[in-house]
Amino acid sequence: MKLVSIIMPTYNREKTISSAINSVLAQTYDNFELIVVDDGSEDGTWDLIETYTDNRIKYYNYKKNRGACYARNYGIKQSQGEYIAFLDSDNTWDRAYLQSRIIKLEEKADDCMGVFGYTELARDGEVFAMVPSEEKANIIQNDPTNLSKIRLMLFNNIIDTNTIVLKRKYVEESKGFDEALGRLQDWEFFFRLLISFDEYLEFSDDCLVRNNIMPDSISCKTNDSEYWKTKLYFLKEYKAVFIENNVLAEAACEMICSLIPYAGRTEIEHIVDILDYDEIKEVISLLREKYEDIDKWRIEIQEACNSLSELCNRQEKILDFQERWMKFLIRGGSFASILRKMGYNEICIYGYGRIGRVFYDELKNKKFEITQIIDKNHAGQKADQISICAPDELTEESEVMIITAINDYEDISRRYYKRIKCISIEDLLELAEKKEGVL
Repeated sequence: MKLVSIIMPTYNREKTISSAINSVLAQTYDNFELIVVDDGSEDGTWDLIETYTDNRIKYYNYKKNRGACYARNYGIKQSQGEYIAFLDSDNTWDRAYLQSRIIKLEEKADDCMGVFGYTELARDGEVFAMVPSEEKANIIQNDPTNLSKIRLMLFNNIIDTNTIVLKRKYVEESKGFDEALGRLQDWEFFFRLLISFDEYLEFSDDCLVRNNIMPDSISCKTNDSEYWKTKLYFLKEYKAVFIENNVLAEAACEMICSLIPYAGRTEIEHIVDILDYDEIKEVISLLREKYEDIDKWRIEIQEACNSLSELCNRQEKILDFQERWMKFLIRGGSFASILRKMGYNEICIYGYGRIGRVFYDELKNKKFEITQIIDKNHAGQKADQISICAPDELTEESEVMIITAINDYEDISRRYYKRIKCISIEDLLELAEKKEGVL
């Protein structure tokens, strides 16, 4: 019988952890080690854990709370088993759970990474949902390869952490859970497994796991900044997979609509940063086509479309400028000569985005004195040895401010015009083009 390592992270679960541990000890498959990692509990969790004397249970604790994924990764490093399973300390297994998973794994041999099944979600003892849903389970069963799972996972997680047993080599080679993510680490981890290996994850048509949703469960929080940040990270990190499956616009639309109740303009701007011009246009069209007739959010969706359209226009302006600038550079043009002709050598650059960085590099190579860089989004960082300042930190050392944030020139120049000469990089390019005879 092969050893199974069960990783159980816990934090302030003195009221539920006994049920979780007891469900492990009741397993019909008994060749396991249970690795309990106490993630800095402040209640009586640790005292309760110490009452267990079964030598298959190993305890680890540390004082600083670092999150469930850190605890899972820590537990994996301490484990010895050929198979890795996970059980959170507020959830339970049916006594046949491990036996069922190991039988499946042994049957499938080398081409299977792991096995997962249904999980019932319960609140106050009442089951209210299943993961995956019956509809998604039918799709998986009709296509047992990873392709159907990948396509479903592009939108939401279909694998509950508590219902999967994995072969150790795949957990180790994938480097485990991403601790840099504040939310949805299980979704990202299982998706990464699916796209990283040729072997597949097997779905077992059984329900042997109960996930008890507690009032303080992190899964209850779908409107915090970390949740939104991870959704954006997922869209950006795996954009090529979305495109390959022809669902990028659909996924972006669904993300916008699911977060409309609490996502503002800033979040929509982050989506724009991920998508290119044509992709944004497709998202706007799809939003209007598929979602504008939803009465509950009609006004909000229209506002989202308007925001996307405005941001799209801003991006189009930037793209037009970049195209002009690229043609200018290909023809041998340079900003340096026009700035020197105007008598400027000590330059303040406002904006350190893509345009600002290229402009900075040109002036640096032409031996201009860059006296200051201002950018609210990069304040506190450095460009070589130059500290990037916040907008309210303008010094009096510069002869001119070149504003590379072309969509915001009027607002920025209005703020500083009494203190320093302000020139838009668009106007500077037009002057340089005329001087070089490019126009």
